[in-house]
Amino acid sequence: MNSIQTTEELVASSARQGVTICGTEAEIVLAYIKVHGYELLTDDDYKLYLHDENAGEDHTHDGTETVRDIVELCVELNKEMLLDSYSTQEQDADDQLELRKDTLILETMLAKAEKVIPPTVRRYNVVIIEHRKKLVPVLAASWAEAEARVREMWENGEVVIGQSDFAGILISSGG
Repeated sequence: MNSIQTTEELVASSARQGVTICGTEAEIVLAYIKVHGYELLTDDDYKLYLHDENAGEDHTHDGTETVRDIVELCVELNKEMLLDSYSTQEQDADDQLELRKDTLILETMLAKAEKVIPPTVRRYNVVIIEHRKKLVPVLAASWAEAEARVREMWENGEVVIGQSDFAGILISSGG
């Protein structure tokens, strides 16, 4: 098997599966795969394999993937990154804008792939993350002091986040 290193290689593998993608789309997919510790491989028949780089040279768990599978993974990774970017104290507006652009491109790619490639039926591990939020007014001289006071109040059971504080869920792939 050979590692897919260039956008042209991914474009060719995608075309073999009937999905036409451009260089920019391939670049985004390869970036998401690499940043998250994966590697895309292909064989002489242009079949795709997703390899977890943490497994080193062990390829026993590398299964055949479709372009649709790979794009679905990238969509999920994008959602997680976007959620993470909004949940940090110091949000980076430029980073969030780039992630939202990626969302549009990845969702368009997925729509193209869904028209050509049927879904792969397999077992999935799904993680549900529940979000709750509560506004706690506190007087303090700084944000750090306010955060420390509220954290202490929460740890001492003075602030209880309950059912009425439900703010939503995130459903993502699990390991």
